[in-house]
Amino acid sequence: GKGEVIKYKVAIRANNLVIDNLLISPNGDGNSDSVKICFNIDEGALVKSEVLKIISSAESVRGHLFEKKQEAGSCEVEWDGKNDKGEIVEDGAYIIKITASSLDGEKELFPLKVFITVDTTKPTITLNRAPPAISPNADGIKDQLNINYTISDNLSPSAEAKLLLYKDNRAVGIVLDRTLPCS
Repeated sequence: GKGEVIKYKVAIRANNLVIDNLLISPNGDGNSDSVKICFNIDEGALVKSEVLKIISSAESVRGHLFEKKQEAGSCEVEWDGKNDKGEIVEDGAYIIKITASSLDGEKELFPLKVFITVDTTKPTITLNRAPPAISPNADGIKDQLNINYTISDNLSPSAEAKLLLYKDNRAVGIVLDRTLPCS
């Protein structure tokens, strides 16, 4: 009888995987607005990626995030939290799926799956001050203002906080400008 040719695809190796954010908040403030996934491949390949929403069945929200013929070496995929229509996706869990096949089609990269959380909800800040008004005239009465705060965020352990001092509707100083823990 005739011999049958069986082709086996061997793997393209990816290594040195680096992910800069597992939680993104694509709200345009310049803080964690996107995620970058960097890795090395051991030979030239056609690299593709897409973004899937994690629900009962994986629904594609960004079908062609990245598709490029890539030389062996460093490769970078970035997602800005937007869908195929250019709209910011809803809050939730997503998978960035990255695949690659050799240019001759004989080898494949086992799909890399990176789990990302999108949170566009701004932190809630509650301030309490005592006394309600101050008179800083060094008489020992109401010369000082105490401010207590609570920062709440659904997904982030910390938030950037800035507290400005105003006089006559103009900012005259910065009282606080740092990352604070969320409750």
